[in-house]
Amino acid sequence: MLQSEYDKLIQLIKDKLLSDIAIETSKIKEAAEKKTEEIQSLSVEQQTNKTIELLEKRLEFFENVGIPDDPEILFSKAKILREKNMHKEAILLLEKLVDKVPLHKEAYWYLGFEYSELKDNDNAIKNYKKQLEINPTDSSAYNNIALKYKAKDNLLDALESLNKAIENSNKKELYYTNRIDILKKLNSFDRAIEDYISLLGINPDKADYYNELIKLLRHENRINDTTNFFDKAINHFKENEPELSNSFNFSKATFLGEIGKEQSAIEILQVLIDSNYKIERCYIRIADLKNKIGKTEEAISILSNGISNNPLSSELYVYKAYIESGISEDDSKSTIDIGGKSINTETYYFISGRFFYKRDKFTLAKHSYKGALKLIEAKLQNEKIEEGDLMNYYETTIILQKSLTVFNEQYRKLIVSEKYLIILMVLDIINRLNTNFNDAEREKAITEIKSLNIEAKDKDLLNWNFDDISGFIEKTKGGDLAFFTNKLIKYIERKINLDEL
Repeated sequence: MLQSEYDKLIQLIKDKLLSDIAIETSKIKEAAEKKTEEIQSLSVEQQTNKTIELLEKRLEFFENVGIPDDPEILFSKAKILREKNMHKEAILLLEKLVDKVPLHKEAYWYLGFEYSELKDNDNAIKNYKKQLEINPTDSSAYNNIALKYKAKDNLLDALESLNKAIENSNKKELYYTNRIDILKKLNSFDRAIEDYISLLGINPDKADYYNELIKLLRHENRINDTTNFFDKAINHFKENEPELSNSFNFSKATFLGEIGKEQSAIEILQVLIDSNYKIERCYIRIADLKNKIGKTEEAISILSNGISNNPLSSELYVYKAYIESGISEDDSKSTIDIGGKSINTETYYFISGRFFYKRDKFTLAKHSYKGALKLIEAKLQNEKIEEGDLMNYYETTIILQKSLTVFNEQYRKLIVSEKYLIILMVLDIINRLNTNFNDAEREKAITEIKSLNIEAKDKDLLNWNFDDISGFIEKTKGGDLAFFTNKLIKYIERKINLDEL
């Protein structure tokens, strides 16, 4: 009698443990299925180390009372080991489990999963296939086999597996997106288009599906279909997500302008202006289209209207000056200056200077930087001088190729903070290289930059926009100097490593 009650108690404890483990690991498979690439570095988010340790201790109880090889205990412990990233150990337990229960309904799936974690694609495929022998409709196994074939660059087999995954679960968005990825790699764009249309049937609220479908339709030059799906997206989101609907309408206008339907595009953009959607961008796009079809005066007038509605818009002044430059650079300079007086910050002139350098309008770029320098020089007459203003002065003086005597004699000594001393060194190096760039100077620059030990600095320390100086170098010197300057700045901005310089 006592033994019977003991057995019942053990079973109750075991059932509770298995239930808890099942709850804690219930999302492993679901999360794995949601990964579009290799199944790796996956963990169940709601689990904590403390929870895992507690479950492990409870598992040890069953090992101590003499049932360590119970199949359910083996399976649960394997899942716990997986959560501790002990994949090889988990595989050993799962292998023991399938020896005991060859037709276990999930063990081979988990074996495939564990081998995936170890980048062992062949064994992952082998075990997923065994899972399919037990459960021929396991769409997740088909999907994961496809991912392994993709990793082996065996795209046709990957495609076949995804076809079967979809056959067995045709409502799984993931399987369609994975198949689309394979179809694109196989240049089977028509089939990829069909899959996106199927996806919209499953989930018509996902804007990305419309965007990717439209991108493919444009790639295939299916103009009518492109317009049709723009309209479907616009209408679908109009009531509940008007901003998204307007975004698709704006993209449609851009598309129409590109295919020679400028007037239709302009009409859409005017509607968007009336809806207060990206007003500045719409004015600029209309002006661009007017200018494209030879109606430059109308384009300028459109931008003037935009400025009247928003007299503090840097974009509108700059773009108006750009359109005017096709007729008269003097008019462009006048517009730049009017914007400068209204906005009255050097930032406006920097935006203008960068814009015109990118478009090879060097005279207007220099005019813009002269406007910036004038405002900065006025700031430097204040009793308290900001280091940021000093650096703007230095950078602008380099861009305008003016004498640096005043900066070197009066202002350089005022740069004392670590942030601006680093920026000062970078500008010094770029200025020196602009005068004399060769292999020796390049190596000297790398040595100096290395001494800054940028990797050890706080990432937020160097918050500086180097686009002005890099744009100047790109357009005036170009070539190897521009290439090296760009990499040097990327290193300072922590976008590349030192060995990539």
